[in-house]
Amino acid sequence: MDGQPTPGAAIVKLNVGGIQHTAARSTLTKYSDSMLGAMFSGKFGVTTDDEGRAFIDRDGKLFDHVLSFLRNGQWLVPSEPVLVERLRLEAEFFGLPWPEPTLVLASVRLVLQIQPEDYDDDRSPDILNIAAWNSFLVVGIDRPLVSNGAYAMVLGQDGSKHVLYEVDGSTVMAVNGCSDRLIVLTNLHVQVFNDRLEELACVEAIPGWDDNPIVDRVIYAEMWGPRVCLLTEFTTTVHVWNAELDECLRVCNHQPDTPRCLGVWNNFLISGGSDGGVCVWNADLSQRTQLQAGSAEVKCIRDWSGRLCVASGDSVVRVWDRELTAVTVFMFSPGVTCFAVWNDLLVTGGGDKQLRFWSASGELRHGLTADVGDACVDGIAVWNGRLAVANKKKVQVFDGSKRVQF
Repeated sequence: MDGQPTPGAAIVKLNVGGIQHTAARSTLTKYSDSMLGAMFSGKFGVTTDDEGRAFIDRDGKLFDHVLSFLRNGQWLVPSEPVLVERLRLEAEFFGLPWPEPTLVLASVRLVLQIQPEDYDDDRSPDILNIAAWNSFLVVGIDRPLVSNGAYAMVLGQDGSKHVLYEVDGSTVMAVNGCSDRLIVLTNLHVQVFNDRLEELACVEAIPGWDDNPIVDRVIYAEMWGPRVCLLTEFTTTVHVWNAELDECLRVCNHQPDTPRCLGVWNNFLISGGSDGGVCVWNADLSQRTQLQAGSAEVKCIRDWSGRLCVASGDSVVRVWDRELTAVTVFMFSPGVTCFAVWNDLLVTGGGDKQLRFWSASGELRHGLTADVGDACVDGIAVWNGRLAVANKKKVQVFDGSKRVQF
C-alpha cells in the first residue's frame, strides 16, 4: 500500500528486504538530496507493508551499514571485497556519498642490488639512474661491476637480466629511450641500441663539435620522436641529432643560462637551465617561449597529463597551465631531484630519502609517503604499471592498487 508511516512522526519504522529497522526521521533525512531524504521529507508517499512500516526493496542486512553511516558520518565496511562492492552499490542506490578510490602501496620487492663481489679496492659502483623502456627497466651504473663488467643492466619483467658492457672505461651518466631506440650516455660515448639490444651507433667525438674533451663531454640525452637531443657541459646549446647520430640537425641556443636537463611536453622539446631558465622549442626547432622556474638549477622536466611539470634545486616542483601562461601548482618536496607520473599522481624523490605522492591539485597524499632506505633517491620510473625506485646500491619496485580507504 502507499502512504506515509505516521506522517511527521520523529521515529520511522522500516521494512528493508524483510528485515525491520527503526530510525529517527532526522537521521534518514540527513542528506536532503538523497533518496532517503526525499522519501521521508513528508512531501511524497511511500510504500508500506501490512503493519504500516515503510517498505524498501533492498538488502536489509546491508541497510545496517547505511544507517550506521547516517548516524556516525563514516562507513564501517566488511573486509571482504565482494561485500565492499555490494555496499558501494547500496550507497549509489540511496544517493549517499562514497569515498573515491585512492592508490595504496600494496607491496615492495627488490629487483637489483649491487653486491660486495661487485666492488674492488678502489671505489664501489653506484646506481645513477633508471629508465623504463618498452617492457624493460634500464639501470645505469657509474662504473663497471667487477663481477661481470656491466656498466648498465637491462631488467626484464620476467626476472631476466641483460648486461651492457663498458666501452673503454666509460661511466654511465644517463639512460633514456622510446619505442625502438635505447640511448646509453656515458662520459665518453653516446650509444644507441635497437629493441633487440643490438648496438646501432657508438659515437666518441661528434663531428662539428669543438675538440676540447671537457667542452665535448655529453651530460644529458633525451629522445624527441626519432631525434636524439644532447647537452654538453659548459655550453649554452642543445644539439639535436638524427637517430643514427651521424647528422646534427640543429644547434639550439638555450639562453641566458647553461642547459642542464631536457624533457618532452606535448611534442615540444623543453630545456631547463642552471639558473632556473626553461626554454620551449617548436617542432621546427624555433623557440616558442621562455619560462622561469625559480633561480636554482632545473633538475627534472616531465609532462603531467598535458601540463608542464618542472622540479628545481630550490626543492619546489612547479606546474604550468596548458597554455604556459602561469604556474598553477607549487609543491615543496625537500631535495627533489627526480619525479614520475604514476596512477595520475606525481611521485617525487630526492635527498631526503622519501617518496612523496601528489594529487593533480598539488595536495600531498600523506598516507602514501614511503621510506626507500638509507640513501637518496636517484631515479624514479614507471615500469609496466609499477613504480621503480633507485637509490645508490639497489632498485626497488612498488606495486600499487586503487581501493577505497575508510
